[in-house]
Amino acid sequence: MTQEDPEPRRESRLGPSYLTRWIAWDVWAVLIACVLTILAGIRFDIVEKFYIFTRDHDDWELDEFALVFVTLSVGGLLLSLRRYLQVRAEFRRRAEAESHLEYLATNDSLTGLANRRAFMKRLGACLDPADTTDYAVVMIDLDRFKPVNDLYGHDIGDRLLQQVSERMQAQLKPQDFLARLGGDEFAAILSDASGDEELDRVVTRLLRTIAERIEIGRIVCNIDASAGIAFVHPQTNLSVSQILKQADMALYSAKERGRGRHVYFDEEMNEKATLRLALEADLGEAIRTGQVQPHYQPLIRFSDNAVEGYEILARWDHPDMGMVPPDRFIPIAEDSGLINELTFTLFRKVCEEAQTWPKGLFVSLNISPVQLRTENIVEDLLAILAEFGLPAGFLEVEITENAVIHDVEEAAIVLNRMAEAGIRLALDDFGTGYSSLHHLRQLPFSKLKIDKSFIIGMEDSPESRKIIRSVLSLSNSLGLSCTAEGVETESTAEWLKEAGCGLGQGYYFGRPSRQLLSFDADGAPLLDLSDVKHAPAQDEADTALPKPKRRASNE
Repeated sequence: MTQEDPEPRRESRLGPSYLTRWIAWDVWAVLIACVLTILAGIRFDIVEKFYIFTRDHDDWELDEFALVFVTLSVGGLLLSLRRYLQVRAEFRRRAEAESHLEYLATNDSLTGLANRRAFMKRLGACLDPADTTDYAVVMIDLDRFKPVNDLYGHDIGDRLLQQVSERMQAQLKPQDFLARLGGDEFAAILSDASGDEELDRVVTRLLRTIAERIEIGRIVCNIDASAGIAFVHPQTNLSVSQILKQADMALYSAKERGRGRHVYFDEEMNEKATLRLALEADLGEAIRTGQVQPHYQPLIRFSDNAVEGYEILARWDHPDMGMVPPDRFIPIAEDSGLINELTFTLFRKVCEEAQTWPKGLFVSLNISPVQLRTENIVEDLLAILAEFGLPAGFLEVEITENAVIHDVEEAAIVLNRMAEAGIRLALDDFGTGYSSLHHLRQLPFSKLKIDKSFIIGMEDSPESRKIIRSVLSLSNSLGLSCTAEGVETESTAEWLKEAGCGLGQGYYFGRPSRQLLSFDADGAPLLDLSDVKHAPAQDEADTALPKPKRRASNE
């Protein structure tokens, strides 16, 4: 450094004048007095000279004056020492507070892992053009964490997150970076991610260690996790937010495919995400303008081919994309908060059309897990029925197994209120979830619906037929009726009839349609089954991805 450019002075982070602000002027005066007193004690002649100077103005003797002066000095010294200790303690407190704030700025207070801010900064550093390392960004989300948190409380949920964090950290290398982004969502930056096999092993190991049994006191928690993976290559043109978006889309795809697995990002996910955003933007308007309409699929009694009721299925006729399958827009409605508006709009339309139907029919309406937690769901359904003069028994509510198992106690409260009001209750997709006999006894279901995955192809599957017979036996022993979904052939219908199944539903009896089946003069349905014995697979019309700018036929 030259004289013209001196080295800048480093100041305390507490400020250059902090000490002078905290030590008041009277304390400085006492300190000066103490210094003078100490000097006076060493050189007593100073005090004597002071006494000679003041003797004409005071009657004190020298020893009396010295005693008072020393007493005041000792008191001032003690006061100064006390003030010094206070200032020092304040310095320490402020320093610790600043240090804690700096820690919280980059670390998660619950788990001690890096937080979202630190993760974004670290990921940004990985994008340095000078860095030639391949990285993988892994987004991890815990499955079934919310039921644990809701059932046992936030304290158990917090301790579970702490254990999961420790387990994941133990599986990573020192050069890897793990962060908690918030809630039950974590993210990791894995270095040297050029080998897919090694990356598969690392991520699989992470998910397996999360899925291991977790004991918190006397409580045993069993959860798992899903992961989405995106890559950061040298000289990439992507931003931090774009990389996170890719990993998040891969995570969403992993959950769609059944959870408890990891999925790599590909460009097809980007196209699906773009389509999803377009559908989300249009869905609200579609509900309000009548683009989403109820279609009816008959529920047929095996014993005499009579129609007992219809399941309500939502169909969206998009002006540009044609018929959008429900598995595309129902999740969007749930995520965007439109599911109640969609359900009540469709149900009101059904009740309006039911004014001209034959007497004695009922409709079956699917209620999502999100709606089970909606306040006043029972009152809203009953109000629509009352608006059109329909009894509560006109409505059957279908609930999936997984919707119930997430929170059995809460579901029991809502379902008992429905049953007490006279609404029928059916357990949908039975055999595909995690319900137990205890739950069947605890909840007021009157019907089980055997999932179509057991029905389709049952002729060639002895295991499926055994499962179906077991479900039919179980439903009979519990006093429940039973409906078989996915009935597509005459032979399947005949076997189910002989096995004692009550109702059937599927393309063999009729596809979902805006119109009901035709009836004769006595009100019996006119079933023409001759041309539907070889109907295409049940999923064919309902799961195809809609093509933009092309109108599909309405089946």
